[in-house]
Amino acid sequence: MWRIEFEETIQARDSKSKARRDNTLKEAKESLERFYAEYNDKKEKNLARNKSLEKNAEPESTNVWERIVQNIDVKTSTAALSSRDQKLKDKLQGKEKKTDEKKKAPATKGKDRERMKQLLISLKKDPKAPGVTSI
Repeated sequence: MWRIEFEETIQARDSKSKARRDNTLKEAKESLERFYAEYNDKKEKNLARNKSLEKNAEPESTNVWERIVQNIDVKTSTAALSSRDQKLKDKLQGKEKKTDEKKKAPATKGKDRERMKQLLISLKKDPKAPGVTSI
């Protein structure tokens, strides 16, 4: 008698669990489809906007790096030193800090962006950089 009741209870729990699982999978699929639809729309809009900007913009110079730097925000990149540059500066001035290497946090994306901006600016200024053509 108790085995029959126990099996019925287990079957009821299993059916509820299966229903919840199916519902969760359905919601996840819908969410994923919504995400990709929004992503693709945003991607298409950005591509169209970039192509229209490219068509409307006349190349003012033959230096491709100047045109690239015009499209990025350089105001924030020129003031900040990278952590490596700051350490070298401190070391030269005798202000070297003793820190435990294991406690350091990994580089953040912000620092990577700053370094990339600095690199683009240096390429813009370099007359021997690839992509620079003389008229």
